[in-house]
Amino acid sequence: MAAILIVAHAPLGSGFVEMSHHLETPERVRVHALDVPRDEPREVTARAVDAAIAALADDEVLVLTDTKGGTPCNVAYERVRGNPRVRVVCGLNLPMLWRAMWNAGQPLEALASIAQIGGAKGIEVLVETPAPQNQTQAPPRPRKADDQEPDHHQQ
Repeated sequence: MAAILIVAHAPLGSGFVEMSHHLETPERVRVHALDVPRDEPREVTARAVDAAIAALADDEVLVLTDTKGGTPCNVAYERVRGNPRVRVVCGLNLPMLWRAMWNAGQPLEALASIAQIGGAKGIEVLVETPAPQNQTQAPPRPRKADDQEPDHHQQ
């Protein structure tokens, strides 16, 4: 079973690990975070990624990063490029994480694809405006005695 390592701008990684506890999976999935502080030097981040991967040496590792082109993603990819037991998927969102957790027993290549598809399917543009919830409507405007026509808008 693959372990999941989230490498993201601080404090997103820790937040996603916290959210991972909301999902019950058939098997216990190891989810870890590496929060990258805004001003952290790139070489410090690189050493932290190396240490996190080394700590998971017994497992295949799916690395999920927040933003393509950001330091966490770039450093993670540079550090694990060519490592057959590690894959990096960027664009982390909660559906991606939960899909990866639920399928952590799949082969690593399949798991990376499942995570990517889960993240993409978790994004949707709502076309219709949903009905307001828990909102009261404004009371009707009182009519003046001299109003001849009901209120209406020209279109």
